Amino acid sequence: MAYAEPYRPAYDVSATLDERRSVAKWMLGFLAWVALLGALSALVLFQITAESPAKQSLRRATAALTEIDASLARHYDDMQTQAEAAPPGSVVVFTDYPIAIELTREEVLGVPQEELRILILDRSADRLYEDGTGVLRESAEDAGDLGLFSVAGFTDRALGLLTQDTHRLAAIATLVLTAIAVGLMAAAVLAARSWGRLITAGVIVVLAGAALAVGAAIVSAYSSSQVDVGEYLRVELFGITKDHAMVAIRTGAGFAIAGALVTAVGLIMGALDKNAPRTTLEG
Repeated sequence: MAYAEPYRPAYDVSATLDERRSVAKWMLGFLAWVALLGALSALVLFQITAESPAKQSLRRATAALTEIDASLARHYDDMQTQAEAAPPGSVVVFTDYPIAIELTREEVLGVPQEELRILILDRSADRLYEDGTGVLRESAEDAGDLGLFSVAGFTDRALGLLTQDTHRLAAIATLVLTAIAVGLMAAAVLAARSWGRLITAGVIVVLAGAALAVGAAIVSAYSSSQVDVGEYLRVELFGITKDHAMVAIRTGAGFAIAGALVTAVGLIMGALDKNAPRTTLEG
């Protein structure tokens, strides 16, 4: 009586423990890389939306978008006339300026034009940082095109992020994503062995930092190309973009270097451990 041969798969479906450990390490490592890259991006956003650097960027952008130099030159004498005729504590109006700010008689009367310009931009940056760029949208939409991006789009999407609300959200995102990244990295490290654990952690940090730095470098290079050949408005707005990209480059490069040092230590210690003489006990 003939018996049929039992079914045998064309390949071995069973995986060794080492193979499973390797697959888990790579999967967890990739997820940790994604989470860490997100955390670093949130950290960059947290840095550029801090009050001092954000308001510096907003002052620069406001000066370009509102053409304050030309506008103030036209209305400076009128503002001085208003201030002279107004009673103490009265508000002086800056005609045709798109941001509603309050300037008292005392702040305007007899103040040189350059000092008044600085005061107006400071007040504008305060307002934009607190309330967003809604007051600039109408004037931006009439300002024409800005290369691949419209001025209105740049105003809403880029400068609109430079607010105190964004700063708070970026802080939360940084903490949450960092916690997730650390947890996933710990799991990936545990899936490795010996000094390979240190190497795994280092490589994840290197790749996340490098990805951020390279992406920011591309943005910086494009912004530089626009700054070199552009008009005043283009130069200022892309100059702000370049400054922000440099923050990301420094952050990414710093983490990449730190990760490279950790990886190097793991490789060196692993090589030393591998070449160390082994002793056996005979009983």
